[in-house]
Parts: sequence; structure tokens; C-alpha cells
Amino acid sequence: MSRLRERLYKEYKLEELGYDFLGYTFESKKELSTHHIMPRHIGGKTEKKNLCVLNRYTSHNYIHLIEDTDYNIFLRISSYLAEQVKKGEISRDELLRINDLLEAFERKYKDEESRNGSLIIKEEYKTNYILI
Repeated sequence: MSRLRERLYKEYKLEELGYDFLGYTFESKKELSTHHIMPRHIGGKTEKKNLCVLNRYTSHNYIHLIEDTDYNIFLRISSYLAEQVKKGEISRDELLRINDLLEAFERKYKDEESRNGSLIIKEEYKTNYILI
């Protein structure tokens, strides 16, 4: 685990919480990865105020799917991630707002298929989320 990711992991007490910045559960910190809130390809820097920790197998893949599919929802979710970083805590209020956006995305794209014909929204994106 990178030093910065380890620092965020400890500062936000992710082990105690058992979920990441988007509210997705994880079993081990080996499942976690660092996400740039403002993407690097548009100038986002690798610094604490632009980073959060996500489950690499669920929420991290999902946020990038959302970015590619519905940029407006992605920006709104990113604003709540940035708010959590600014506050220095993963807050229930932000998680509720994020959850509302994830549900809106799922309603809008529930039948959307990838090029190979499978649904773009994987089951684990809908089931590995904490119940608030």
C-alpha cells in the first residue's frame, strides 16, 4: 500500500468503518486503491486534498464507469467526495447523497449493455454498498 493511501486509510479510520469513501465494503486493505477526485487527465494532482480511497474491485471501477457514461453524475459524486476530504471525515450526509446519485444512475442505465452484450452495471456495484 502506498504511503499516501496508508495515511488516508489510517486518518479516515477505514479499518474501523469497514467501508470506503463511497460506502463500499472491503475485507482487506489490499482491496483498496487511491482515486483522484479531479482526474489526472484534466489536471488533478496526486495530493491529499485530491485523493480518496476506494475498493478497487467495486467502487473504483464503478466511479470510472459512471465517469465514462454520465459525466454530470460523476461530477456530482466527485463534489461529495471532495466535501468529505475537506471535512476530514466520511460523513453519513455525504454517503446518503452519493447513494441517491448511485441509485439514480442505476435507474437510468439499468438496461445499458456493453459492447459484448453484458449489462454495464454489475451486481456487485449494487450489493457491496453499506446500508445507511
